[in-house]
Amino acid sequence: LADRLKLASKGKGREVIPSIQDMINCGDAGNCNGGDPNAANAWVHKSGGIPDVTCQQYQAKNMNCSAEARCMNCAGWNCYAVPDGLVPKVKVAEFGSVVGDDKIQAEIFARGPVSCTIDASVLGWVTANGTTGYSGGVCNYTTAPRLDHAIQIAGWGATDDGVPYWLGRNSWGTCASPPRTPTH
Repeated sequence: LADRLKLASKGKGREVIPSIQDMINCGDAGNCNGGDPNAANAWVHKSGGIPDVTCQQYQAKNMNCSAEARCMNCAGWNCYAVPDGLVPKVKVAEFGSVVGDDKIQAEIFARGPVSCTIDASVLGWVTANGTTGYSGGVCNYTTAPRLDHAIQIAGWGATDDGVPYWLGRNSWGTCASPPRTPTH
């Protein structure tokens, strides 16, 4: 969402980064151990928006949903919930899935990066047989025995040998507590 907002504003104005921690705390699309990007967009849409990261910084832990867990401000050591009506939110007007190389490329070209889920073992997780997966360059990703990690597809291209590829962007975070079951 942050990259699409930046593209839509043509880079003008302040940078708006949606609060991942708010979604972890109060959403129903996952937790700090992972989630589903389509469910995340659906939750942002149905909940009326998500606050900016300045409301709730990423804390690398699953927390219960509360007014403070949605948007908090502090004056010295005194922290308090910002009333919901005063919280600016990033909203999602529409969302959905795009299937097929041509349609994915058209979506990236028209609106910016898209999210997708992959088998994270290709990114370097130690697999059952002890291999460490992807270490750099073009990854030969042909099958997905499990879909367990979301990445961003920011573009596409082809190698000098003509092998097509997607330009993916990944981030790893940490999670300080065990996964929680969403309550909403």
